[in-house]
Amino acid sequence: MMMAVVRSILLLSSFLCVCISRVSGGYNLVDNFQGNNFFNNFDFWTGPDPTHGYVYYASESQAASWNLTQVANNVVYISADSSSISSGSGRASVRLTSKKVYNHGLFIFDVMHMPYGCGTWPAIWTVGPNWPYGGEIDVVEGVNQNNRNQMTLHSGPGCTMPSNWNQVGKTLGTDCNSLVNNNAGCAVQSDTTLSYGQGFNNNGGGVWAMLSHIDNSYLASNDIWTMRQAYETVFLEES
Repeated sequence: MMMAVVRSILLLSSFLCVCISRVSGGYNLVDNFQGNNFFNNFDFWTGPDPTHGYVYYASESQAASWNLTQVANNVVYISADSSSISSGSGRASVRLTSKKVYNHGLFIFDVMHMPYGCGTWPAIWTVGPNWPYGGEIDVVEGVNQNNRNQMTLHSGPGCTMPSNWNQVGKTLGTDCNSLVNNNAGCAVQSDTTLSYGQGFNNNGGGVWAMLSHIDNSYLASNDIWTMRQAYETVFLEES
């Protein structure tokens, strides 16, 4: 799959974020975003919603003042306004973009709880420059009362995904080109309700991990896992 390799991480949830680089025989910890240092590593998006949702993205100072962001006992909380009647451009919420960009790595997201219900759209994804040609990898995504996580690759023309390969989950689309099919991309739906929403929250949260690396022919390989309790499931694998 041809795509740009520089990506930033965009976040709409509260969690520990770890980036690990691969070295001979193992991995090295590169960045660890958690606790009081978490928000120092992200920019607050304050423009209109690119996906045209009914939402007002708060600035860093607004989010803190409105109690949409906080850190307590080393746990990061990121939320949307749940007490006001929305008006104007929409309900106040938070959208974060990592200040650093990464060429590749093992990215780990430890989430205790995610927004769920009508009007919610929690997501964790990476994106390259000049969308969609630089690529986008949706690690976590769902809307409203969805009960299964959907993992999706978005790209420009020419990128496809096999319909049958080593994965756990249901293939929803195999053409990653975001300029067709209403931007559906190459999508895989999780096989378990513990991967998203109420089931995820009732289970005490979980961990998502995405491995992204480039081989000598500049082909991107991306793997996504979700871990909960004492086992893991491979949802999407590209090679």
